[in-house]
Amino acid sequence: MFRTTHGGAAASVPGLVLGLVLGSVVLLAGCDVVGTPTGQGLALPSPPPRSPNLPRPTREREVYEALRTGDPARAQEVLDRDWQDMTSPRNVVLYQAAIAVASGDGARAKAEIQKVRQHYSLGTGNATGVLDCNILRALAERLSDKSLDCQADPPPPWPAGGRQDPRAAAVPSGPTARPTSPRPTTGIRPTGTTRTSAPGGPGTRGTTGNTAGKPSGTTGSW
Repeated sequence: MFRTTHGGAAASVPGLVLGLVLGSVVLLAGCDVVGTPTGQGLALPSPPPRSPNLPRPTREREVYEALRTGDPARAQEVLDRDWQDMTSPRNVVLYQAAIAVASGDGARAKAEIQKVRQHYSLGTGNATGVLDCNILRALAERLSDKSLDCQADPPPPWPAGGRQDPRAAAVPSGPTARPTSPRPTTGIRPTGTTRTSAPGGPGTRGTTGNTAGKPSGTTGSW
């Protein structure tokens, strides 16, 4: 055994090495991905090189890189700002699930994955398929859901016309949804009417409380 001395004190070289190794293990155990607490983050591999034919990185790549480097807040910022630039509405929901997992919100992640299953697909046969597949595999591992597997078919494209944020659009609006335009009254009320919704005499013409609603599918149109 080699020993070094300094000022009368002796130290074992193997002992020092062992101590350094154990200290490193303790530090690494508290972090899954750089900058994230225990139990959070996503173990994502480096993305493939960007094609020189692309004028700029895809939004998927920007969100992916933020998640890979342990910055879910940055990933959320990019997605909230530029969701309409994602290559598919499915990816808006899928990458939101990844951000939720990286932020420690497992319930939100599972809710977003449920939307993917109900309204879209797990297909990765598209321009960002490698990144999408890596996201799916990371989610499968973190959520212990082996059914989250990459499929060869492409995800559904954006519908024609205006784009709507699928994180909200995928949720049914329910029976209380307002009509898109008011219905005017087409006849004259019988004389002698005593109950009216607003001050006025019998026979007053007008609507009966319908309110104009926002046309659906216009949010974020481009």
